[in-house]
Amino acid sequence: MSLSKPFPLLRLPRLPLFKVFNDIGVQEQFYLSICSSKAKYAIKFYNSRQKFSVTFRFTNNFEFSLKAENSYDKFQIDIQTVTPIFGPMWTFLSSFDVEAPTNVQRLLLFVMDVYNTPTISLVFEERPHDYVSGFINFIQSLKLKIHYLGIRSHNEEDVKFVLDSCREGFSKLHLNCPMFHTEFEYLNKPLTPMFSLDKLIINYAGWVTTRHLTKLFINCKQVLLDRCSLENINVKQLIQTWIYGYSQWNRTWLTFDSIDFSLADIMRGKPSTVVPTEEIGWAFRFLGELTIGAYRIQQQKTGVEAYVISYRETLNRKQWTIGYRDAERRELQRISEAFLYSGSVFRIRLSAILNITLLVKVFCTASMDFTVFISVGLETTVPYFKNGLAKRSSIRIISLVEHTISKMVNELKALKAPITGFLQCTKWIRERLENLTTMEFADSLESLKDAFDQQKLNNREIQKFKENVDRCFTRQSEVSAADYQQLSDFSERRTADLDTLMAYVRAAQTELDWISQREMVEVSRDWSDMDQLDLPMLTKSYAQLLHDMAVHENQRDDVRIQGSVLLNKGHPDVRAIEMYMKSMQTRWDWLLALCKCFDYHVRDAQNLKMLMEKAAEAERWIEDRSSQLMKYDN
Repeated sequence: MSLSKPFPLLRLPRLPLFKVFNDIGVQEQFYLSICSSKAKYAIKFYNSRQKFSVTFRFTNNFEFSLKAENSYDKFQIDIQTVTPIFGPMWTFLSSFDVEAPTNVQRLLLFVMDVYNTPTISLVFEERPHDYVSGFINFIQSLKLKIHYLGIRSHNEEDVKFVLDSCREGFSKLHLNCPMFHTEFEYLNKPLTPMFSLDKLIINYAGWVTTRHLTKLFINCKQVLLDRCSLENINVKQLIQTWIYGYSQWNRTWLTFDSIDFSLADIMRGKPSTVVPTEEIGWAFRFLGELTIGAYRIQQQKTGVEAYVISYRETLNRKQWTIGYRDAERRELQRISEAFLYSGSVFRIRLSAILNITLLVKVFCTASMDFTVFISVGLETTVPYFKNGLAKRSSIRIISLVEHTISKMVNELKALKAPITGFLQCTKWIRERLENLTTMEFADSLESLKDAFDQQKLNNREIQKFKENVDRCFTRQSEVSAADYQQLSDFSERRTADLDTLMAYVRAAQTELDWISQREMVEVSRDWSDMDQLDLPMLTKSYAQLLHDMAVHENQRDDVRIQGSVLLNKGHPDVRAIEMYMKSMQTRWDWLLALCKCFDYHVRDAQNLKMLMEKAAEAERWIEDRSSQLMKYDN
């Protein structure tokens, strides 16, 4: 039997390729992503706007599941039993990060990269403590948030590790750790940071104390504790703390074993109102006649109301619940929605129609005459499906297929012009985007002004072009709109880049002009004719120059900081910014050197003047003495 030639799927244009990805599930996408790097990046780009959740279950085997959010598309695999698929996958993943210590960590890195940093859930059942803590620490080192962490273990170290290290960065935490055979305690531990969870569940909560509830778990939205100990939890104090304090709880569920006490005694002396069971609402109707009592309380600081309910589940088991009214309504709504969506849905998937639609769009994107192609496709495809469906006596489905395909052909014929318009829009957008990408920035201020004015015109033209994008083919408009949005954002960014660069160049040019004026005065000064030098005036000029430079240095630093900020923000014209920064520093250093020379010249001129004055005085003294000596000779 001869095999057909493989179809070059990844060579399809983006639109038809994404249509293929739309028609396959998460499982097929995952298998495709591990085939090659090109396939991985194609799936990664397709999933850039989709959110996913991934679950790692560590039992005797390692189970891995991946699910798209807001969808029922999910797959789950026990990796150790799927060696034909996952055997080669480890080889592929090892090239992704060779420093990852285990295959599971490499799988996490791979899924995080391809599936847009998915929501992570972890379940550990009787695993070694080093394994549990090592994997959780690895995830925390990546700055990832764990949505759900469930641990079933008889090891006290697991509980201590979770209580010490898992207070933040988690949404739900479930501890199912039987420890009746030990006297486990969690005392004298730091109370900060407090647990900030959406839901905290502890199945064996005999070690939990009132201090834990009111200090450590007070910021959790839901706290569900089973098998609590009345020796450690003072229910009266707990309710009093809630009334006169502040708490994030919207539901607290406490279960005690072998306890018989009165809710009325607990609520005596506290501001509360006894309410009938009917007022509690649907969320607690299942309690029925087993309800012992219900009270309504109010938090003094926030005014939030809650119910305190006590009921018996069995003869020797008592449960306490504190829950908000609105929270119970939301819980009822969630249960109702889960019930509605749990029913079976019968679906008929006409893959023939999907395949024909896909092939037609491939040829339309390639600017071919699709009318002839559709005619040939219908002549060869419809009889095939007629024969196959006729064997199943599905005449009604055959009629539906013919009607759907005929309607699709008429719609495609009517949309030939919009498809051409879509291609023209795409070409125009890509040309403008390429021009903006390869745009070069000028150095001079005048050239920057001209470029900025031209860019404003181009940006205005790009904004007006949105009308053409909106008129594109409806099925294609998502891609065209995405490309246009990229162009529009890029154009706005280039306009802002030109504006900020022009402001910086203007400020830098002002600084350079100021330095040049001072340089010109000092360079053109003539120090050769001592008779023409006014030393007092020069001394004042030197002092004034130093004062001006000291005052102006802050302004120069502001311009330098402005350039550094542009570089740190990733401005595209790094060359011009660095050139002006270097030029300002060089010219400023040169001006400082001129000031130093000025100082030397002034001091030398003063010394020379003093020397000349002393020489003149000495010459006069010699002349006087010579005159006197000549008198003695006569």
